[in-house]
Amino acid sequence: MLTSAWIMDEQQHQADKLTSDSQQTYHLRRNQLNSIADQWYSVNSDWASSHDHPGCSPNDGVYKQIEGWANDGGAQFRGMAGIH
Repeated sequence: MLTSAWIMDEQQHQADKLTSDSQQTYHLRRNQLNSIADQWYSVNSDWASSHDHPGCSPNDGVYKQIEGWANDGGAQFRGMAGIH
């Protein structure tokens, strides 16, 4: 009985740590992507703010586009690695 309780407690501890690690990884990745978007926009701001290129300004979604490209790459990797 004591062993079962300890195992369940340890499993919960591991699950909590995994959740915390995943949240930290998400926030780190989000900051990295935002930094990439900031750098991209600083170099390409004239082009991106042109009416000929909607959706590329910071207000119109350059951050969403870069995040989408990163997610697409992750999905492609998971597919190649056989991860679902």
